[in-house]
Amino acid sequence: MKTHTTSTLKTLIVEKMNPNYKMTVQEIETWTKVLPDIKKELEEQINFFIQSIFHKSLVKKQLQQMQTECTYLLNAIDKYTDLSDEMLALKILAIHCVEYTLLTIINDYGPYADLSLRMNQIHFRLRIDIIKADLIKIKEKLKEQAVEPELQVIVLQGAQELIGKKTGTYERLNYLGDLQLNLLIVLSHTSATNVRESLRSFLYQVHYNTEQFIEFLKKEYRADMGRIKDLHDQLSFLVRVHGHLRKVQPTPKKPKYLRQDTAIYDRLIAFFDTEIVCLKIAIKKAMPIVVPIAAPIPVPQALVDYKLRFNFSVDCLAYLIKLMVNANIIEPGIKAELLRYVAANFQTPGTKVGGMSPGSFLTKYKNVTQSTSVTVKAGLMAMLKLVDKEF
Repeated sequence: MKTHTTSTLKTLIVEKMNPNYKMTVQEIETWTKVLPDIKKELEEQINFFIQSIFHKSLVKKQLQQMQTECTYLLNAIDKYTDLSDEMLALKILAIHCVEYTLLTIINDYGPYADLSLRMNQIHFRLRIDIIKADLIKIKEKLKEQAVEPELQVIVLQGAQELIGKKTGTYERLNYLGDLQLNLLIVLSHTSATNVRESLRSFLYQVHYNTEQFIEFLKKEYRADMGRIKDLHDQLSFLVRVHGHLRKVQPTPKKPKYLRQDTAIYDRLIAFFDTEIVCLKIAIKKAMPIVVPIAAPIPVPQALVDYKLRFNFSVDCLAYLIKLMVNANIIEPGIKAELLRYVAANFQTPGTKVGGMSPGSFLTKYKNVTQSTSVTVKAGLMAMLKLVDKEF
């Protein structure tokens, strides 16, 4: 339900001030005189709802409706340019009236405002100017501390994504404003030797849950684990870090950078859960097989010359195996032995009774054509769709 005063402002801004209408001098003077009264009435409207006996949900709905209308009106009036002096003066007064009402809702009655709404373009530009100024300072600090390029890109990514856009949500801008101020503090009070770890810890604690930062953390943990040779020691490392993450879990109530996305904590815990399970399986497989002293007499069985059948061509099978090796799904060991094994035990359409030639298979493994990659990609996408359908 629109209030009378916001409807009046809509009449002024959308209809009367539209360049196609051509306001007269008398109309401009009339609206100039009435705008202070409209501003006062809007303030009284807000106070009436706040102090009323209405349920909070109704108050919230009404104030958010006013917030939406004010945002719309500020965006509409922002488009009016090349105005006469009289119209420019009226535009400034109208902006002040709408702006005052909007800021009263946002700043004075924040719990009732909807911070997931997009900010009006006038205020957005002002906030972006502040973000740009802080971004310059942060870049200088990162350069002084000799922070590695990959981490610099991750740190600066949040602000740089917004620069150049027409608008963004209050949540995103408020988050980035606080993030940048605290980044400057962290960078000013950290030595170059500790800055990398300080940035990692800070971004984790403030729920900076970009995909790039999460992947950066996973890569770091994999690198730490890769420096440990013994599988049992690797497991101890994973369990230790897993327990540490549970102790330093960020406060759930703090806003996330990406509001709708999963928190970093949940993603990392799931990552470590999976890594621990996989490592336990690897340890079990690496254990020596104990052969019993009195083994039962085996019953002779006919040997079956069975080969695993693929509907892929030899080229596609070679590329699939290559992808699995590169993604660490297959432990290659000695690569030549792996390729000989596949050539001897796998069958593709058109393969003769003698199987594939190891030499030919090695050649196709090394040289992949674009058409081969397209066929394999289609097969992988089909499997992903099945996973999505089942889970």
